[in-house]
Amino acid sequence: MQTLVAPEVVGAKLVEWYSCIVANDIEQAEESKAIAEDMLSQMREHETVTNHYKLILLSHDLMLKKLNTEVSPEELERMKIETQASDQRLKYLYYYMTAQYEIYKSRFKSALRIFKIAQNYLNHTNDKFEIGEFYSRYGFCYYRLDDYENSIKFIKKGLEALEGNRKFEERYLKTKLLIAYIATELENYEKAEDVYTEIFKFSHSYPRLHTMVNRGLALNRIRQRKFNEAKHFLLESLKVKEIIGTVTEVQNKYNLANTMFRLGESKDAKKLLDQAEEKSLEYNLVEQIAKSTITRGLYQYSRMDMVEEGLQVLYNNELYFEYSEMALEIADFFEGKQDFENAFNYLKKHKEAPTNKNILEELL
Repeated sequence: MQTLVAPEVVGAKLVEWYSCIVANDIEQAEESKAIAEDMLSQMREHETVTNHYKLILLSHDLMLKKLNTEVSPEELERMKIETQASDQRLKYLYYYMTAQYEIYKSRFKSALRIFKIAQNYLNHTNDKFEIGEFYSRYGFCYYRLDDYENSIKFIKKGLEALEGNRKFEERYLKTKLLIAYIATELENYEKAEDVYTEIFKFSHSYPRLHTMVNRGLALNRIRQRKFNEAKHFLLESLKVKEIIGTVTEVQNKYNLANTMFRLGESKDAKKLLDQAEEKSLEYNLVEQIAKSTITRGLYQYSRMDMVEEGLQVLYNNELYFEYSEMALEIADFFEGKQDFENAFNYLKKHKEAPTNKNILEELL
């Protein structure tokens, strides 16, 4: 007769698995996942442990940035109802994972509202590194909403909690990377370069982080119109096999295609754009679809209807920073062709684009 595994034993393994996810230790997380799932198959029915498993599985998939990660609204609502009857820590995990999922789907204002709820339950976790991850992701959400003041505030909280433990070094460095992103967007390129250089020294030990640093350096160069240097960093970023089949690969291929179009390397750029756009459409990556439409319309087909269509998608999805950036790129394109009327019109769109920060202040 088979001996059933006690729910408490399975619960302990789930905690260990989640600890590996927080540390971004993919190999150990995969191993813990396999053991936990084997234990679950031998456990008597236990609703709390099962719900805990569902939430950690979602976190695991988001860690891997699987392009096919999909959770229906019905499933999220069912998980919400189930966790409401459970302990406070499970409530925290539900809201935190849901916020993470909203970020993954580029629904940043929705994510922010959910983060605020999750914060009410944060005191039910005693793990300082889990708290560090929470503030890190909270800061990232504010960053994507162009609210750099709040972003930096939460990034600093995340860094404070994550600092000093070798196991969480990658998460610490990824959090610090956000400072470089913000510096780039605020056109403080020297500050951004200092942070990138500091992180680069350690990034070779972490392939996914190394890709992110190279991508950040590329975006820093693109903002300065140093396209050949940007191309170098993007090519380096795509050499990392760990990003194959992830959103990061799609983003980097798009950026490389766009950069090569701007360098006049249209033939190779088109192949890369085809690859990036195919995956963007397959997995409904709204931002990448819109940018691909703009790039193709501007550089490949000279079709302003496609350019306007892509801009409208960005605007409608409240991706205002991206809308503003693409409008500036289009203005640069027309300025290079000495079409100053169109250059002025798109520069005006760039300057007059709304910001998420102002809108958030009205809503929250």
